[in-house]
Amino acid sequence: MTDETRSGGGQVTDWTTHTDPTGAFSVDAPADWQTEVAVVRHGVAANQVVRSRDPDTGTLLFSGDPQMPMFTLPGTLSFGAPGQVVAPYMPAEMFIRQWAQQSYGGITGFRSTEPQPVPDFHEITVRNTKAIPVRVLACTTARIDIWFDPDGAPRRGLLLCATTGVEGLWLAYTHGVVTPAPDVEPYLPALLRLVGSMRTTSAESERQRAERARMDAQHAANMAAQEAFSANMTATHQQNMAHIQSSGAAHQARMQTMQAGFDAQNRAWADRQAASDQQHQAFMGQFQPAVTDSRPADVGHRAFIDAVRSEETVRDAEGVHHKVEAGAETYYYNRHHDTWIGVPTHKSLSDLGLDPTQWEEGRPG
Repeated sequence: MTDETRSGGGQVTDWTTHTDPTGAFSVDAPADWQTEVAVVRHGVAANQVVRSRDPDTGTLLFSGDPQMPMFTLPGTLSFGAPGQVVAPYMPAEMFIRQWAQQSYGGITGFRSTEPQPVPDFHEITVRNTKAIPVRVLACTTARIDIWFDPDGAPRRGLLLCATTGVEGLWLAYTHGVVTPAPDVEPYLPALLRLVGSMRTTSAESERQRAERARMDAQHAANMAAQEAFSANMTATHQQNMAHIQSSGAAHQARMQTMQAGFDAQNRAWADRQAASDQQHQAFMGQFQPAVTDSRPADVGHRAFIDAVRSEETVRDAEGVHHKVEAGAETYYYNRHHDTWIGVPTHKSLSDLGLDPTQWEEGRPG
């Protein structure tokens, strides 16, 4: 199918409608140009791609990037599927800069202009978004011009970009003209005609709705799995904390029981020691004479007993009498171990390898 259309500069007058082999979309392209139309699937992304080249001049009109992914907003999915990139929404002014640099930046002599608006292109983009079966949340457009010199053959380019955001994801579309002609502006009307004529068939629209429903269902399943995982982690944490608290309480009870047992053993030992001391005092009392002033008699009696037993009587700092083996000049008492030692003449505790701070000197009894 052809019709007559006047394009800027008169470069294109005859147009033909082309449909891609899968029947997903149709587009108008210059009648005498070599045109290829296809849907290129890149993972979950399905890109409508048009390439139309003038066999006489080599001028190329194009729409779509076969490697363009579908962009998912952060927080929507935990990871991107093939053909899907997790990234925040990017306005067309920023996106076209990056895309031009990535696509043409490696070619000799590449340079570009600052982004600028194209009202006619923006109007076409807004009209096309009305066919999207979901609510559009953002829509931006921009144009930049480029120059490069592959193999010494200068080329001029005009690039158009649109980024459209919907709930949970966003899409980027690129179109352009590349020509050896010194002026690219006459081809802008032809490019706008090509882009504006692209129409998705009803079958493709249904497929897109089904894909959107599948993605929504997958998202819901992912969110449910995350919530279930979080609930399981919370329950496991609560169980662990309860076990720790229970173990702590049991340990505290065991320690209290052990302490009570130790205290009871210490009290029993103290009681037995007190009874033994009383028995010893009662036994020793048999040998003490009954005098009015018992002190001299006690001293003399102790001296007699000590001589018989080769012992001496000394007193600690609290005045308690103790029996020690006779023969030393000085006696020292270790209260912690309840031990007495005798130190020979001209000797000290340090000479015996003992810590003087742990011993106290006894006094004659």
